[in-house]
Formats: sequence, structure tokens, C-alpha cells
Amino acid sequence: ILGATGSGKTTLSKILVGIWNKYEGSVEYDKVNIKEFNHDDFSERVGYLPQGVMLYGASVSENIASMRIPNATRVIEVAKMVGIHDFILKLPKGYDTFVNSGTTSFSGGERQRIGIARAIYNDPNFIVLDEPNSSLDQNGEKALANVLNIYKEKGSIIVVISHRRSILESVDNVVRIDRGKILLIKKKDDYIKQLQKSNEKETGK
Repeated sequence: ILGATGSGKTTLSKILVGIWNKYEGSVEYDKVNIKEFNHDDFSERVGYLPQGVMLYGASVSENIASMRIPNATRVIEVAKMVGIHDFILKLPKGYDTFVNSGTTSFSGGERQRIGIARAIYNDPNFIVLDEPNSSLDQNGEKALANVLNIYKEKGSIIVVISHRRSILESVDNVVRIDRGKILLIKKKDDYIKQLQKSNEKETGK
């Protein structure tokens, strides 16, 4: 999902994961209204990465497991998927290292990777990622692409909001919105061709 700042991207992401209910109409999964799902349904089936990743005052493992009792095998598995396993092992107590709540414990990119690991911890079949690569370096972007490809192969539905065009390599369709309205829905390849044509016109080629 693409769009200028204030176009409604983040609001849409919150609606899709059931944490924003100030909207008209209905949101349905398999013909079941989203309002009929309870918290447990969402926590088991839906993975969500908010734009601003906040950490809990708890261990790294507990942060990845969303404050549930961590499954050590799964925690390490998702940490490896997002490329943060080696970083965690270098912490004073590894996965048991205590994390201060908020945003001060780690850099933006590190928090973002932990947030992505948290979003996929329950192996969801629907994933919404709001600006998942805004603070990632090149290695982080590769790890994110790896996660997207893994879950695409699993058949999960993934919604990604991003300003970086590099994410286009990992998506199938592009939706552009403005002021809460859909301006276009295109296949990724068709959208890239449109961008190329626009660039050629601007440069006079």
C-alpha cells in the first residue's frame, strides 16, 4: 500500500487488524465480520507490525512472544528469519536480557526487527506490516524480503505499507490511496512499467 503522508495508510492497517473501529461499512475475513473475532482469534491468526515499535519491560524472548510464555525454539526460529539472532546472542544474557520499555533499549532498526519477529511469532496467515523497513539497513531489508517470501510460500496474505520502492521486489500487487480513497490497484509488474514510463516522460527520453 502506497500513499502520501496523511493519506490513510496507517488508519487502514489498524482497521485491518481490528484495533480501530471508527469506520463505515464492514471488514470481513472469509465472510465473517471482523467485529465478531475476539482478541485471541487475532493474536493467533493475525500478525501486526505498527509504525512505531514499542518494547515491553521484559526479556528479549518475552518481547518477541508478545509477553506470553516464550517457546524458545520458535523465538530463535523467528529471530533467525529476521536476521537478529546473532545480535541477540551478543547481549549480556542473550535472549534473557532485560529490555527497558519504550524505545531506548535498541536502535530503530533493531526494534523494527524484533517487531517483525513478534508479528510472525504465532505463524499467522494474515500479516500487516506498517513501514517495516523504514529503519532497516541493506542487510535488514534482505532479511525482511526473506520473511515475506517465506510467508508468501506458506500462502499467507501480507499487507505492506512502505515508502521505499525496494519492497516492490517482494510484493505481487500495489494499491495507492489518497485521503482514504483508492486511486489504483495494479499488478506489481504493471505498476513498475507505469513508473518507468512516467520517469521517461519527465526526463524527455
